Amino acid sequence: MLTCNIIMDLVSIYHDGVASEDTVNAVNEHLEECRECKEFYEDYKKEKTANEEICLIPVDERKYHELSSKLRKRHIINTGLVSALTLGSGAYIVYNAGKTFKKKKK
Repeated sequence: MLTCNIIMDLVSIYHDGVASEDTVNAVNEHLEECRECKEFYEDYKKEKTANEEICLIPVDERKYHELSSKLRKRHIINTGLVSALTLGSGAYIVYNAGKTFKKKKK
């Protein structure tokens, strides 16, 4: 006889249909005798079904491509702005460093 902890470990492969015939028979036997494990398995089936339904929500490909395109454009614009700010800051630093160097040279 399998313990409740072992049955709870086996529920997923039992439900997915990948358990061996011996495991299926042992789990069936335990579920017939144990009310707690039967309730656990029923809850597991409900949760698994709900999760599968969430995964099956259709995606509108046109909207996906529109959003993808917008995000790509924003990324390009942001990269350009960061590059311009970096170059501008560098030019400012070099320009002011040149002034400071000329003052010290005199």
